[in-house]
Amino acid sequence: MFRRLKNNSGAWVMVSVAAIGAGAAVVGSGAFVDSPESPNRPEYQEDEDYRETQDYLKDFGMGLLEGDVPDYYKSIGETGSEQFEDFMGMAKRDVMQSTTEALAKGGRARGGQLAASTAENIGDLSTDLRFKDYLRATQGKERLLGYGLDVTEGVRGAGQQEGSLVNKFNQQDYEFQVDERNYRYGAALDKAKRTGEAIGAVGDFAGELGGIYDYKKYTKNNSSYVKPTAKENAAQMSLIERY
Repeated sequence: MFRRLKNNSGAWVMVSVAAIGAGAAVVGSGAFVDSPESPNRPEYQEDEDYRETQDYLKDFGMGLLEGDVPDYYKSIGETGSEQFEDFMGMAKRDVMQSTTEALAKGGRARGGQLAASTAENIGDLSTDLRFKDYLRATQGKERLLGYGLDVTEGVRGAGQQEGSLVNKFNQQDYEFQVDERNYRYGAALDKAKRTGEAIGAVGDFAGELGGIYDYKKYTKNNSSYVKPTAKENAAQMSLIERY
């Protein structure tokens, strides 16, 4: 809908009643909307068994280094273990039997000679076996120490690898946040620019029409009104076409 108005120079113009209102509506209605929301950022997913196994292996490895060995493996580094004493008992019985048989063949199985020979043989056997048991236990402790070091190093290596993955994920997430912030900042600047241009265009249009007023009011209060020329009317119509 247009109204026929006159400006200060007395020229006729056809002004759209909705022109200025439409321009303001463009700015106020949210035509320049925000950029769409970004999808939710993924969260770092740790393996379900990682933490449990890491904690267990850490305690196990540190325990081996400190000499806290599980009962099942204690005999590896112990001397005179229950298994060793059982073996010693069987070995002593074998020595007693073999000594008795040897003396019996020579007709010397009676008297104190059997007891003396048996004690001597058992003593030699016991000394030899216990020394070997000591060497075995020492070597066992050395192996347990190596196992403890290997387990602890494995735990530390896995922890460093996991930490590297977490740091890499966090770095990528940080870069994503920076990129998103820069994008939104740029979008906000672009929105402000376009909004300013729209407001400026409306302001320019309103400024050029600022001197226009209703012809009836003008002729009522100004008897010196002069009818605009065809050239002036054409200039005002050109102004309307610009908007």
